[in-house]
Amino acid sequence: MYRSSCVSGISGGKAERKIKLMSVIFDDISDRDAALKVTAEAEKGHSGYVVTPNAVICRRAFSDPLFAQLINGAAVVLPDGKGVRLGAMLSGDRFLSDSASGVHTGWLAAGYSALNKIPVFFLGGKAGVAKKAAEKLSRAFPGLRVSGYCDGFSLDEEAMA
Repeated sequence: MYRSSCVSGISGGKAERKIKLMSVIFDDISDRDAALKVTAEAEKGHSGYVVTPNAVICRRAFSDPLFAQLINGAAVVLPDGKGVRLGAMLSGDRFLSDSASGVHTGWLAAGYSALNKIPVFFLGGKAGVAKKAAEKLSRAFPGLRVSGYCDGFSLDEEAMA
């Protein structure tokens, strides 16, 4: 029931390794490849989102198929925390890309987006976190086009405009 399993796919001619843990299908790719995948899609005019589920989110996805569908619909799904990695290991699998993290991928994607004038929207976290992240990355990458931000708990329509 909780068993992980590998799923292989092909994207842009390159094989992708995925790990399914509970109901969440994770991308087992490096930070660099995750950032390139997201920004390449954006350059084609495709919108998308990146999620970094932790063990608590995996548990919710397991009991809520609609939530699982939302998670698995992301352009990139990266493991957040040792709990997810441990869960995969205990289920007989392991992530090959040990260094992948949402934070590092975000920095790489922001830098690439700034260079290529790709707009970025920040969503998630407690009140003020998305705004702070947008401000910090805008200082780090002066060309970054922030299209908006919103925390993960409320809808700030002014910030999203």
